[in-house]
Amino acid sequence: TNTTDTNTTDTNTTDTNTTDTNTTDTNTTDTNTTDTNTADTNTTDTNGGDTIPGWTAFESRVFELTNAIRSSGVMCGGSFGTTPEWRPSVPLLEPHIGLRDVAYGHSEDMGLREFYAHDTPEGLTPGHRLQNAGIRTYGWSENIDATPTNPEDVVQRWIESKGHCENMMNGNLTHLGVGHFYDANVRYRNFWTQMFARNPYYD
Repeated sequence: TNTTDTNTTDTNTTDTNTTDTNTTDTNTTDTNTTDTNTADTNTTDTNGGDTIPGWTAFESRVFELTNAIRSSGVMCGGSFGTTPEWRPSVPLLEPHIGLRDVAYGHSEDMGLREFYAHDTPEGLTPGHRLQNAGIRTYGWSENIDATPTNPEDVVQRWIESKGHCENMMNGNLTHLGVGHFYDANVRYRNFWTQMFARNPYYD
């Protein structure tokens, strides 16, 4: 069981990166939660078209972009004064509808209740959400973000945040679900969650 947290640095009051690889949770560093979206620009995130079954177009695009950097390798980091570091290519991820549903559920929950954190106000962690969905894994990681209005922007922000980028480039993780929730009536409007897992299976 993973109970050790070796990095609790919070540079912007909100945690946006957590990892459980059944070893150590090593990154709880916040990225940028500034609300820079002053216009309702999200009108295209719909089901259908060239998407993964059960996923929206935006979610499918985040998955595609994530696998693109895993295929090519990428410079991770650069935000908050961090020095970018090269991460070589790793095996591609497989889409997982159960992880997608868990990710979407958290994005929706953050939006509807207007909080921004890995843990819910009741204290449910990403691990709890997986367990409640009947999903077991050999390790997991979660990235979240708010305010970016499109997949390209949110993935770029994660690339520039070292901990989030390392989650995306973690070769031990095999599957990914992406959840995007949009509500024009809440502060951040767009809520994004990536739920990674190693060899997930159902009870």
